Amino acid sequence: MKANQVLSDELLSLWHQFKHGQVIDNRLLERFLRYYHPPHLTNVSQLNRCGIDDGALQQQLAQSGFVSQTLATLAAQTRFQIVLGQNHGNYPYISIHNKAITTELNYSFQPQESRQPLHQHLQALMAKAKVIVLADRYIRDHRHAALAFVKLLPDACTLCLTHKLGSELQHELKQDKPRVKFILDTRTDYINRHDRYLLIDNQIEVILTSGIDYLFDTTKECTAIIRAL
Repeated sequence: MKANQVLSDELLSLWHQFKHGQVIDNRLLERFLRYYHPPHLTNVSQLNRCGIDDGALQQQLAQSGFVSQTLATLAAQTRFQIVLGQNHGNYPYISIHNKAITTELNYSFQPQESRQPLHQHLQALMAKAKVIVLADRYIRDHRHAALAFVKLLPDACTLCLTHKLGSELQHELKQDKPRVKFILDTRTDYINRHDRYLLIDNQIEVILTSGIDYLFDTTKECTAIIRAL
């Protein structure tokens, strides 16, 4: 099995402690586990630096040629080609404290795959929502998608649209959900955004990289990222 990444000496020591029930810094462990994708790649030199006495593993690594490479050289032989650590640095060193790198809940559907699991999840997330923001400048051009999306909404809420719907389309949507209040949202947060967004009670943000229409149109792929704010 190909390794996914290399760990810094500090995180390799933390991982070793975790395996033996000796972790002292639980907050660091929790953050590390959010980013860790097993297995990792190491070598004999790193095991020695970290004081990890595992003769069988050292022998196995030596026989495979993993003896004294730098961590960056080791990383080039992994799937993600990174060294996961705590310090901010240039690639391939990735910090688990870097806010630009996140581990959100992702859905990825290929063409012809049903989006039903995502529909059900969105319905659950919005079921008790009071205010939902929909940022999709092209929604008015996709009537069927707009009608299908409204069916996912709770019976009563405020739907803030960042772009105007045509009056005829809005009338159709109101017929389906008469207790949903449609308003034009004036916030500027999403003006220069390329993706489409759902903001649920200012607590959950759903990023749709391929548009609301592909929530329902299976002719192309669809990716959704769900994150807590």
